[in-house]
Amino acid sequence: MATRRIHTRSILGSIGLLLHVPAIMFLITFGVALIFHDDFVYTPFVSAGLVTGALAQLLFWFCYRSSDYHLWDAMIIAALSWFICPLVSAIPLWWSLKLFVAQGTPIVEVSIFHTFTNCLFESFSGFTSTGLTLIEYPEFFPNTILWWRSFMQWIGGIGLIVFMLSLVTTTKKTYTLYYAEARSDQLGSPSVQKTARMIWGIYLFYTIIAILIFWLADMPLWESINHAMTSIATGGFMIRNTAYTGASAQILCATMFIMFLGSVSFSMHYEILRTGKLSAFFRDPEHRLLLVSFFVGAGLFELFNLWTPNAMTWLNASFQWFSATATCGFSSVHIGPLDPTLKILLILTMLVGGCAGSTVGGLKISRVVSLFTSMFMRLKTVFSYKEEDDIEKYGANPHKFEEKPPEIDAPHSEQTERLYAATVLFTLWVITIIVGWILLLKFTVNASPVDVLFETVSAMSNVGLSSGITTPQLGTTAKWIFILLMWLGRLEIVPAIILFLAIPFTRNSEE
Repeated sequence: MATRRIHTRSILGSIGLLLHVPAIMFLITFGVALIFHDDFVYTPFVSAGLVTGALAQLLFWFCYRSSDYHLWDAMIIAALSWFICPLVSAIPLWWSLKLFVAQGTPIVEVSIFHTFTNCLFESFSGFTSTGLTLIEYPEFFPNTILWWRSFMQWIGGIGLIVFMLSLVTTTKKTYTLYYAEARSDQLGSPSVQKTARMIWGIYLFYTIIAILIFWLADMPLWESINHAMTSIATGGFMIRNTAYTGASAQILCATMFIMFLGSVSFSMHYEILRTGKLSAFFRDPEHRLLLVSFFVGAGLFELFNLWTPNAMTWLNASFQWFSATATCGFSSVHIGPLDPTLKILLILTMLVGGCAGSTVGGLKISRVVSLFTSMFMRLKTVFSYKEEDDIEKYGANPHKFEEKPPEIDAPHSEQTERLYAATVLFTLWVITIIVGWILLLKFTVNASPVDVLFETVSAMSNVGLSSGITTPQLGTTAKWIFILLMWLGRLEIVPAIILFLAIPFTRNSEE
């Protein structure tokens, strides 16, 4: 394998730049703790904020060289940052809950976080906006901790790199970081910084709208704030176990609407807000398919639901379909008792997700379209195969048989690059799910294969719906497998592969 130059100092400097994100988050959360008088949070979050901020600044001062790194480096930066930031963020969570229990709080729910792995699981689920949780009754936890979980999902939903790029002066090279976080939309501006700021402006605008919608639907204000953050981020953390079980129709419908907004690409949001017209939405093929996925899919899911014993109400069935399609993770019913057919349908829609450039997980609709395009192109090649011409061509010159005829009749272009990229990602995605599924079957022996597959896809596609496998009683090895699946899904695998496989074959190029 050919060597590839990497820029170690630039990678460390960029990680330092990204570490400013959790540092700022720690200090903001300290402010929330002051409001609620959660004094056990003060020391952990202030200490974490100061230490992380100091480390971030030192790395930035001594290592950051924005003009040095290329796409290879950017992929490594993304992979490391999406691992380090959740890791660092688990420390004040673990520390705070230890102090909370030490104050004499006799709650078993809270004591499970004496184990650092459990805190790490919650932190990765938060930052990757997955929503799988080890907490069964979040209402037993202090408000500041509930805020921290929602805040992690809100920041993670938009992306660490997008947040960082919106704050710093960028160069042409920093586009590689933006691309490494699986984003490419420019929102009408060639400047990455302006694009990042516009994305954040749209995101904040819809978050405020979501808070108002929930509040007008008679949801308490504190709950409205938290659920607005986690629904627009398509995350799924809740601050009450019964938030959607038995919820009113207006709250369920409001949540479905906000999850749908989170599934729409930011470039489309920008176009609609800029022009004030919805026509752009219906002109775009990907967003038309998004409507089909949500509404036609919900109708088919409802038909299968009516076909099963103990069917859900039509509203609960629609809510579960919207939640799975938006890769959000909110649940109004227990998934475990559902018919296996319904679980498989949910698995399929979780695998796809919504539009590229949104806050959803999964493969994304555009890539699935590319996969089907590749299939049709291959079939078209077979049907239009000119057998007689090739017989004459190869028969006249037997040496021609040493050459391989083209498999797909498609010129090398940007379109075919997208087709190849989608095929590669789909293959990697399926392989990762299969490997994760097989491993988890060994560590969750009491669960059915369908439930284990459901949980595997939910973690990999950053959804958060659970069939009941993700509990504090889950083994440590299984928890780490889920952590890795959530991390790989958020990165869309390729940066992680570069981190794991490319570094041993690289050589330093510091000059």
